[in-house]
Amino acid sequence: MLNSHMVLAFAMTAAVVVVVPGPSVMFIVSRALTVGRPAAMAAACGNTLGTIVQGLLAAAGIGSLVAESETLFNVIKWGGAAYLVAMGSKTLRHRKDSSDADGSLVVPSRRRVAREGFIVA
Repeated sequence: MLNSHMVLAFAMTAAVVVVVPGPSVMFIVSRALTVGRPAAMAAACGNTLGTIVQGLLAAAGIGSLVAESETLFNVIKWGGAAYLVAMGSKTLRHRKDSSDADGSLVVPSRRRVAREGFIVA
């Protein structure tokens, strides 16, 4: 039986997890701020599709395999971290390249942004 202290601790932990943005939210917000709403919507759609695929793979039993194999889990974990760091460093290195010579903003294709959102998920 749950006591009130356990319920309160769970509620506080859940509130912190929900309030703190993760990599997906940060990616979508960065797309919205740098290239606008259409790119943010494409990033959100790609991210949602990636999350659906992730859920389907977990439902098919792949999650159990990953949980059992420490090596596979570490490969996925560090591969994802490396991808996010690479995206961040690329963004920092090329932040001056985001506009043409005339000052107009170079907007990546929605397909590219959606693919990046899928991979972030």
